Amino acid sequence: MKKKRVTAFVLASMLFSSTASGVTAAGTYTWKYQNNQWYYLTSAGKPVTGWVLYGNKWYFLDSNGVMKTGWLLYNNKWYYLDSSGAMKTGWVPSGNKWYFLDSSGAMKTGWLSNGGKWYFLDQSGAMKTGWFKENNTWYFLDPSGAMKTGWFKENNTWYFLEPSGAMKTGWLEDGNVKYYLSSSGAMVTGQKFIDGIPYVFTTSGALSTAPLTGFFRDGQIIMYFDSNGEKHKGWLTEGTNKYYFSDNGFALIGWLTENGKKYYFGQDGKMKTGWVLDANKWFYMNADGTMATGWVYANGKWYFMNENGIMQTGWLLDNGAYYYLNKNGDMAVGWLFLGGNWYYLAGNGKMVTGEQVIDGKTYYFFDNGVWNSGPITKTTNYNLTFQQMLDIQMQRSPQTDKYKNAKAYVSSDYVLVDATDPTKGVVTSTTPLNVREDTNTNSFIFGTLSPGSQVQIVSKVGTWYEIKYVTWRNAKASDVSYFLNPNSFSTTSTEYFQFLLLNKGAGTTAQDLNAKTLAGKGILEGKADAFLEASKKYNINEIYLISHALLETGNGNSALAQGIIVDTVDGKKLDQPVKVYNMYGIGAIDSCPNTCGAETAYKKGWFTPEAAIIGGAEFIGAGYINASTPQNTLYKMRWNPDAPWHQYATDIGWAVKQTNSIKKIYDSLSSYTLYFDVSVYK
Repeated sequence: MKKKRVTAFVLASMLFSSTASGVTAAGTYTWKYQNNQWYYLTSAGKPVTGWVLYGNKWYFLDSNGVMKTGWLLYNNKWYYLDSSGAMKTGWVPSGNKWYFLDSSGAMKTGWLSNGGKWYFLDQSGAMKTGWFKENNTWYFLDPSGAMKTGWFKENNTWYFLEPSGAMKTGWLEDGNVKYYLSSSGAMVTGQKFIDGIPYVFTTSGALSTAPLTGFFRDGQIIMYFDSNGEKHKGWLTEGTNKYYFSDNGFALIGWLTENGKKYYFGQDGKMKTGWVLDANKWFYMNADGTMATGWVYANGKWYFMNENGIMQTGWLLDNGAYYYLNKNGDMAVGWLFLGGNWYYLAGNGKMVTGEQVIDGKTYYFFDNGVWNSGPITKTTNYNLTFQQMLDIQMQRSPQTDKYKNAKAYVSSDYVLVDATDPTKGVVTSTTPLNVREDTNTNSFIFGTLSPGSQVQIVSKVGTWYEIKYVTWRNAKASDVSYFLNPNSFSTTSTEYFQFLLLNKGAGTTAQDLNAKTLAGKGILEGKADAFLEASKKYNINEIYLISHALLETGNGNSALAQGIIVDTVDGKKLDQPVKVYNMYGIGAIDSCPNTCGAETAYKKGWFTPEAAIIGGAEFIGAGYINASTPQNTLYKMRWNPDAPWHQYATDIGWAVKQTNSIKKIYDSLSSYTLYFDVSVYK
């Protein structure tokens, strides 16, 4: 550094005095304090710049003549000027760090020998403390910055620093004692495997000369030395733990295959039992250490391991049955919601298919296990064409009320009019007289009148009488075709319920039925359990039974439903009067509704409403629904393709007319399953 010397002053004899102008003068040069800055002026009043030696101290004035303080970069070197502007040398604290300035004032970096000690100053000039690395060598500087040598302890770990300060690694002989310092410089104690050789070091770090016996452990290196110091090989049982040592004496970590069986050893060398996680896959080791395959029962749950011992998750096909294993591997049981579908796994874990009764409710599952929430539709195929079936039905005199308001005519040739009342007549034919749709013999025949029948004449039309004909009439083939053809009814229509399987339960609950169907229905209120028992016992749809009972009892309010006291049966007095119930009108004929219905109930033993509900169901099911050739839909009850001579009704619309009340009940429920059976013709 080039410094400028000012010789105009006798520096040692400088005297300062303060003036009103703030200028301190000595000789021909003058210090001036102006605008919070110091300047040094020549006798001509010009500011001095650069380095100035004043009173044995150096100062620096910038290009404007302003005296500098703090850090100064000059000719690529750093200097430090204190608050008076004087240049510092030696140790200087700045911002919680120490710096060293040589005799010229320049800041030092790198190694520094000072006062018989070595220090290190980084590129910023700051003194280092603690560990630092230079040229791939570690050094340690104490809190004062002085470089350490020899043994020293930090954080309960001993290190050795050579006279150069370099941290020692590897073998060290100090006195007659051998030590070993790891790659981190830490003095080794205990057991250490070095360059393929096992060593033991005392707690002071000294190499032990005693022979090795028992376990030797260094990280994942595990060995065992017998009492004679020989490496152990093969199986070793130590307490409750088992180990396996290879021919080189190292304990096996990981898998061992021996005699076709697999074993697993943990990082501690111990043979594992129970669950093992390896390569992100789970395995299960039996109590004897062998790897499990197939089904495993652990912690109260079932798991499945494939032939490689890997725990399976998701769907599993085993011996023809499907199982589902949750993400944790445990076998699922009960209801399972997966991929937007419901499945059911039985108590043994097997996925169910087909029809199942679960918690008292009937469910149906597709072949792939997916729950069919309904409707569940099957078909029954018949060896008849539709035309053949229609021809058979037309021979059965099917009836309809479709034409009940249409005009009806008979030939006047076969009616004798009353002489006193022209609106009355008598059929004079010797054979049944046809009642026709129009006034010609080619028109459709609505029905017939027996010889001698009374008729009420409305008017005469040519040679025909229009008569009052208030009765069921023959149905036309087109009418029969409509009701007979299953394709006439859409799957979403109320009429489609004529295909409801009456021998299949709806799968609803007593709570639902009592709250939404039977509430306010007289004697039937709260009797859902009885209907469900009847349904289960006699294989009859509970909704059909309820619909039938509501119709026959006037919503549970008829005399037979409320209970009738019986004291005579078949003309014989009973020893004691008894109250009986009849919920389906069984035995109650038009001419003898209550008495005959009550006697039937007595003979059947229906002494409680529940007995009448359950017992009556047997009667309902026996003749049709559960017959040897079952008529288990309303459609089959009406048309019976298997045996057309056995039909429940002649009204072509009978099956459809029953559907409204049944559909209404279903619509009121919150949960049920629909089963349909649709007849199909060739």
